[in-house]
Amino acid sequence: MPHRLTSLIASLLLIGFCFTGCSYMTAQGRREMAYRHYVDKHIRQRQKQMAKAQKAANRRAKQHLQPEIPSEPIVNAGTEPQTTEPITVSSFNPVETTTEPPP
Repeated sequence: MPHRLTSLIASLLLIGFCFTGCSYMTAQGRREMAYRHYVDKHIRQRQKQMAKAQKAANRRAKQHLQPEIPSEPIVNAGTEPQTTEPITVSSFNPVETTTEPPP
């Protein structure tokens, strides 16, 4: 009985190693698995970057399309002191003309 069980387990292991599912036991299989892992990792990173950029673009578009809400009008009802004469500022210096009455 134990001999029969041992031969059954050995034959199952031999058949198991022949299938491609157990190909990770070889150096080439480990390289393929590492490459597949590398590709999957970079695909996920690219998808995250694209989702982040899309979210930012949607946020900017949403802010751009929202109309600005006007605030309440502010009324300044204060009185300011009035000057009696307007103040004129000029860089022109008037020339004094003297007119002498004719003799």
